[in-house]
Amino acid sequence: MAQRSRVAGFLTALALALGGSVALAAPASADSYDCYRYLDRLYHGIDDDHDLACEYGADGRYRLCVELLDDNGIFRRHAYEACSRADW
Repeated sequence: MAQRSRVAGFLTALALALGGSVALAAPASADSYDCYRYLDRLYHGIDDDHDLACEYGADGRYRLCVELLDDNGIFRRHAYEACSRADW
């Protein structure tokens, strides 16, 4: 009986260890990397200002993201799309 109890305890701990991380994981969502990757595909070599703008977009500061990208050489239509990808 004691061995059955230990096995049950081990299996419970194993299930919590494996399944607990999945249950606690955040839902998938867009972030600054989606914005950055979009810009990198179009412009091949973006800089820290562009990365910062993408972080602003991911934080919900869409207008600041667009303005910063626009001020740093990104076409406005691309800035809108990039910041939208960060904010999804």
